[in-house]
Amino acid sequence: MIRDHVRKSIAEPDFHPPPASPNDTEGQAYHQAICIRQVQMKSFILSSVILYSMLRKTDSVSDCLTTLDRGDNTSCSNANPGIRYYHDVETDICFPFLYKGCGGNSNNYATMKDCYIACPPEVMFHCLGKTPKTGTCDRDMKGCKSGSVCLLRAFGPGICCDMANEAEWLEDFECRCSEQWKEKEWNDVEHLLGKTCSHEFCPKDFDCKQGYHLAHCCPKEKKEKEEKGSKTVVNN
Repeated sequence: MIRDHVRKSIAEPDFHPPPASPNDTEGQAYHQAICIRQVQMKSFILSSVILYSMLRKTDSVSDCLTTLDRGDNTSCSNANPGIRYYHDVETDICFPFLYKGCGGNSNNYATMKDCYIACPPEVMFHCLGKTPKTGTCDRDMKGCKSGSVCLLRAFGPGICCDMANEAEWLEDFECRCSEQWKEKEWNDVEHLLGKTCSHEFCPKDFDCKQGYHLAHCCPKEKKEKEEKGSKTVVNN
């Protein structure tokens, strides 16, 4: 079921999984598809954008290799903080972060699309997280040592990747949350998956959950929301 929704998300940019009822056991899978969609659709989407960025010459490639600098909020008088995007060299993915408003460097883009235009993904076949391959395998998916999995490309031999590492990355991409997302929260999912919680990329009313290699946002649990609401009433 989840694979079907991921495929549909890639084919149809405006697709959203159907809302889950409170007791819907399939609901979590639908919401996991949204996070997977960000990586497979939002990150590597729009082949025309990526093709354009690969064909054109750019002087900004070096910016893509720069370490993230979130800036500060004191070195200028007109600080303009907000969610921005940067290219992560380790994973070759553009991630969101909270820009503090002043300073920083050029690895700082207004949208995910802008980030990928400036920093197109490598046209390479590699293990998740760009971790080193453990070997090669044939078209019959044979040749990997124990503890590795064979990943086939469209043509030619495949590569062997560490099974435990692949499992960790896939679990991070699933974005598991105990609290279900509401339909209105699906409309802006670009920055619900990031590199680390320290980048403060989650929207209001979301908590950040750190995974093995990535972090994702989950709706605040009902109990926490209710406590926050009761404090507001008392203060009034």
